[in-house]
Amino acid sequence: MLTGLGGVEATTAGNQSYVLGPQRGVTQRLPQDFGGVIGDGLVGPKGDPGDPGSNGDPGDPGTPGNPGDPGTPGGPGPKGDPGDPGPKDSVVQTQSGIYAFACTEGTRPWFIDIVPTGKQTSQKFFDATCTKETRFLSACGEFELVFAVRQGFNDWYMPEKTTEQMARANHFWSQAFV
Repeated sequence: MLTGLGGVEATTAGNQSYVLGPQRGVTQRLPQDFGGVIGDGLVGPKGDPGDPGSNGDPGDPGTPGNPGDPGTPGGPGPKGDPGDPGPKDSVVQTQSGIYAFACTEGTRPWFIDIVPTGKQTSQKFFDATCTKETRFLSACGEFELVFAVRQGFNDWYMPEKTTEQMARANHFWSQAFV
């Protein structure tokens, strides 16, 4: 607080008080650890700055900022476990498209379909097979099982194989597709 025209009085913790200013004849009593009485005189030069004080309490965190721009896409993930092997298939290109057919076991490349009795097979089946087909009526009479040989293989039969070829084929069909 300000007092008079010549000085500033400040009070610190405890019983320490002092007067700053150009007053002469004023002596100041300091606490014991500062060496007792000091004399009067003019104000000296400014001293070196003291050490920084300790940090204060944390402030308010403030409002959140706007979301950032999206990052770049990540790379491909890890490769998954292979699935179970699927059925054997035969891929056939026809005038209607390229189709995969599940294969049946036989001495010839038979394709099969099940249709309501008296109805035609799908265009896909028709395009991929020879014109001759064999039909079997279901026990209930509602459906027909239709067999036809793959187009281009009218007179073709599976050849005989060796033991080594059989082992290779069995190994191939027993592995999972990747």
